[in-house]
Amino acid sequence: MRLLTATLVAIGIGLPARGFADELAMDPDRPVQCARDKQGQVWRLQCNQATKVCLYAPNDELDADGNRTKPLEQVNDCTTDEPFDRAKLE
Repeated sequence: MRLLTATLVAIGIGLPARGFADELAMDPDRPVQCARDKQGQVWRLQCNQATKVCLYAPNDELDADGNRTKPLEQVNDCTTDEPFDRAKLE
């Protein structure tokens, strides 16, 4: 009985967290735009016009300290246009 209760509690705790995390993830089925910031770093952008929310993420893998290490490998390619103001999007 304790195992069943512990399992149900774990599922109950995990579901809301996963739902929140899914809302903050880019949709792999929607297009992604890439842009360079003023420092020349490439960022991946995906905006939802209905909710007026834009998500952005670095176009590189990050180490534990947040430093860019190498380009992402398993993502769709995207092109970069003119620089974008990351602070303005925040």
